[in-house]
Amino acid sequence: MKEVICVPRRTLVKLIPQPGYIFYPNYAPVNRCSGFCPKNKLCMPVKKDIKKIIVRMDGYNSSECYHVLIEEHVKCKCQCSVKQNHCNVHQIYSENNCACECKNRRTCNEERQMIWNEKLCKCMCNKPEEICSSGLEWVPSLCGCAKIMEIAPYQSYINIRK
Repeated sequence: MKEVICVPRRTLVKLIPQPGYIFYPNYAPVNRCSGFCPKNKLCMPVKKDIKKIIVRMDGYNSSECYHVLIEEHVKCKCQCSVKQNHCNVHQIYSENNCACECKNRRTCNEERQMIWNEKLCKCMCNKPEEICSSGLEWVPSLCGCAKIMEIAPYQSYINIRK
């Protein structure tokens, strides 16, 4: 079971020099987090260090020793792959589910022409906008044409056409 737990493991990491140069060696052994984590979680570093590696850097007409700084993982932990900063203004973060969830989720099953939009957290019309007949306007929240009647200045009333 020790082979699969989330821990730092020796890994070869490719060293990428500036254009026109070559590192030798061009790979370095460093510890990186890897291993099994439960659903929606990733094996991620909770403590890191910087490791200094000496390599030979060959250029057009030169060859010299060069110090490369590379990140090394010291301690690892299974953590949510989705973080709170991934959630939008319509969502709240659920640490138990490792997910962004809608604040006010409504079911759209009753409405045949509506579909739930997970990113926007709202019911949306699932059909293309129609060209409405005279006196009617397309209302996306109703997924259809409706007559907009003026009651008083700056107020309106929607008369739904079925």
